Amino acid sequence: MNDGEAPIEGLVLWGSVHDTGSELAQSSSDVNQGVTKVKLYLTRFLAMLPAFLAVLFLSESASGQKKGSAPPPRVPETAAMAGFSPKDYPKIAVIMDGSGIRRSAPPPKKAAVAANLPDRVEDAFLTSLLAKGYTAPTRSDLDRVLKEQNLQRSGITEKSAARVGKILNVPAVMIVSVTEVSVEARKAVPGAGKKGGPGLAFEVKGAVSARLIKVETGEVLWIGSHSLTKMDRAPSVSTALEAVVQTAKSIAAVFPARDSQ
Repeated sequence: MNDGEAPIEGLVLWGSVHDTGSELAQSSSDVNQGVTKVKLYLTRFLAMLPAFLAVLFLSESASGQKKGSAPPPRVPETAAMAGFSPKDYPKIAVIMDGSGIRRSAPPPKKAAVAANLPDRVEDAFLTSLLAKGYTAPTRSDLDRVLKEQNLQRSGITEKSAARVGKILNVPAVMIVSVTEVSVEARKAVPGAGKKGGPGLAFEVKGAVSARLIKVETGEVLWIGSHSLTKMDRAPSVSTALEAVVQTAKSIAAVFPARDSQ
């Protein structure tokens, strides 16, 4: 071995170690970069997750409705005059305006519907009002006053209702109107046919509105409206009646209680 060979071997050995260290450093840097990228992707994923889940939920809801699941029930629409306080109106007369029944009831069943519906709708409101702490004049007293004043329930106005209320000695009168009773045939309704396939079904609609009249001034103190639609394979008078009665009960249920503010 000559004097020049030892430094060369040392240089080679040192260069090998240096290269290995550089490779390790590079590998460590690559790992750190990979971890950083993973963290970045994870952060982005978590940020997008709520939106993704919301879209998935809406898609599933729409799919469920297409398969025949019922949509969420509608809530009656109501409005009250500023300053309206139920405590000021302890006794309320209920008058059923049946003009809308004759206009919109299914023609073959119009007479039967018109004969049965008014009392049932009135009863729905009277039952609810009594349960909420109000009192009400009897139906016989109301009928007597209407007859004495030559007034009809159908098409009764706020002015006429206020006049009736004064004679009955009540501070307010609730006028309830059936605005729609209809039955329409619908083709290719999912689940209405044989073996669960599409087929013919009937869309039954009932719509009701109610307005509370201040007897002293004839002003409208409170108003509510609601509608109900249901599908039936074989509609009948009872189906149409129930649609309207259920709608009336929904409105009566949201009328404020006597002891509410």
